[in-house]
Amino acid sequence: MVRQTLKNTYHTSSLYLLKFLAFLEVNALKRAELQALFEQDTDCLSPLSTDTLRLYANALEEMGCLLQRPDKSNDFQYKLEYSPFWIQFSIEEWHLLLHSLDSKLQTSHIPSFVRVYEMAEHLLSQKFLTPQAKQELQNLLNRYIQPYQLKNLKLLERSTELNAWFLVQYQGKESVYEWQVLHDTIILDNRRLYSLCYHIHPVTKEISPLMLRLDRCRNLFPISQGKLGNYEVTRRRILHYIDQEPELCCAIVLPKGINFVSPRLRGERILSLTQETSDSLPFLEDIQAFYGVETYAIQYMVKTTHLFYLMQCLKASGGFLIPLSVAFTEAFASNLEKVKPQTLQVKHDERAIKL
Repeated sequence: MVRQTLKNTYHTSSLYLLKFLAFLEVNALKRAELQALFEQDTDCLSPLSTDTLRLYANALEEMGCLLQRPDKSNDFQYKLEYSPFWIQFSIEEWHLLLHSLDSKLQTSHIPSFVRVYEMAEHLLSQKFLTPQAKQELQNLLNRYIQPYQLKNLKLLERSTELNAWFLVQYQGKESVYEWQVLHDTIILDNRRLYSLCYHIHPVTKEISPLMLRLDRCRNLFPISQGKLGNYEVTRRRILHYIDQEPELCCAIVLPKGINFVSPRLRGERILSLTQETSDSLPFLEDIQAFYGVETYAIQYMVKTTHLFYLMQCLKASGGFLIPLSVAFTEAFASNLEKVKPQTLQVKHDERAIKL
C-alpha cells in the first residue's frame, strides 16, 4: 500500500513502487520505456535513474514477485512473471480447477472443447499463477493438443461438412504425405483429435476414408474451388461413395430421459427396436441393474466409417453402442456373467453408479 505521511502527502517511494508494479502488469518494458512512463506520469515528480529502477525491482522481489531482469535473452526488458498480490488458490482449489478443466476438455462437442481450451490458454497467460501452477496447466493442455494445433482445429471446426477441401501435409511413420482431402467431421478420442475425411487417389482414382491425427498434420491449407479442378464432380463422387458404404445395425443404449440427437452424420436411419430385437438382447436388464438407472434402446443403422465417431458422441450422453451381431452379443453376455456378483450389489446400493 501507498503510505501517507503526517503532512497528508503520499510517500514518494511507495507510490513509485506501486507504479513500477502497475506498469509491468501490462507489458514487459525496457529501462528507457519505464523511465519514459515515470516521466510522463503526473503523480511522479522526477525521472528515475537506472540504479533506482534496480532498487525497486529488488523491493518487489523481496515482497514475493518474480521478475526477469534486462539481458540479451529477453531483449533487455523487465518482465513480471508472478505477483502475489492477485488471486490466490489453495492447493486444493487449484487441483479442483485442473480436474474440472480436464473433465470439460473430454467433451465430444468440439465447439465446447475449443472454448474451454482457449479459456485455459488465457488463464495460462495470467501473472497471478506461480511457475509451478503454469507448468501443471500447460502439461494438462499438452495432453490434448499442442497450442499450434488449435489453429487447425478451429479451421476444420468452422468448415461446412463434406463441402470444404484441404491440402494436408501429414507426418506418417516413414515419410510426409501430401493429400487433397474432403473434410467430414472431427473426432476426439482418448485426449487425441482426429479428422475424418475422404481422399481420391490421383492415379487410381480410388476413394479412401482417412482418419488423420491432428498432431501429425504439419500443415493444413484450405483449397478454393477455383484451384481444384472438377470440384463439384469430385465431391459428388465422394458423396456417392459414402451413400454406398455398408451400414451396421446397432442398438444404442441410453439413460431414461436422454433425447439422443443424431450428430453430424448423413444417411443413418433410426429404427424402432422391435420386441423380437429386444428379446435378442437379454442382458439389457443386467445393464439396467449395473448402472442403477432406467435405460432404453433404439436401433440405429450407421455407416461403417462413422461408427467410431458415433461411439464418441454417445460418451457425452452417458450411453453406449452395441453392434447387433451374434458374436458380439455372446461375448457381451459372457462378460456380464463374470461381474454378476458386483451387479447385484450395485443394484441395491443407493450410491449406484450413474451414467
